[in-house]
Amino acid sequence: MTPEGMREAQEYLSILRDGKRQRTWKKDLDELLSNPDNATPVSPQILVERRPFASRREAGQYLQPRLSPLGAGKIAGNPALWSWLGMFYLEQAARRDSAGNPELSTSDAAYILNLRNLSDAAGYRHRLMAAYEIYTRHGEKAWCMLAQPLYSMEHFSAFLYGSTTLFNAVGVIDLAHLLYADRKTGHYKLGFVGTGRRGNHAPGGLSRLIAVLNQLYMTYDVYGMAAQQLLELLPAEFDRWKPADPAS
Repeated sequence: MTPEGMREAQEYLSILRDGKRQRTWKKDLDELLSNPDNATPVSPQILVERRPFASRREAGQYLQPRLSPLGAGKIAGNPALWSWLGMFYLEQAARRDSAGNPELSTSDAAYILNLRNLSDAAGYRHRLMAAYEIYTRHGEKAWCMLAQPLYSMEHFSAFLYGSTTLFNAVGVIDLAHLLYADRKTGHYKLGFVGTGRRGNHAPGGLSRLIAVLNQLYMTYDVYGMAAQQLLELLPAEFDRWKPADPAS
């Protein structure tokens, strides 16, 4: 997507949020994406098709082999690529209302990646790029993050994916799943966030985990350690969150 295409996409999203294109939004979107002023071909050429994604996992599984011919350098944080893909998969990356129309995020960064929001936290809210990067970086170690709908950016994922240090650490994502994701229910455990009130953190919860890891960093290479090693370093505060059999 060209800079002109990004501007057109932002205007399109604004109009769609106002409910002014509900009847023709698919046709208008296809015209926007196919306009040569708005988009240019990639090399080598790749082919993607619109299809439903029931979860981030399905999106990652589909995109990984299709984008791989481009090479990592052309994929990671590429505003032109992810902006076009984010708009192409707009129907999958947004909630749907009762009439089947997209209910968009209030942030354009959920669908459009540009150089401005790439450098701040908003750059890590891009729904499609998040699914791809979680899947390619961590695979099934991030099973609960991958099980979430493509349109979602729940607290757990936003917290961990939004930090480059945490996301790229060897064992932090795996550790967080061991502590706060429940294999039996397939969901996050209740209460790991706290009450949500400012300054109120659940004892042994996610924000406390990061604070403790930062303290341990003074002595250990915590961001280079595996999840099982990190689990052994955690104080008793985290015992209630630990799985009965961490090795299973």
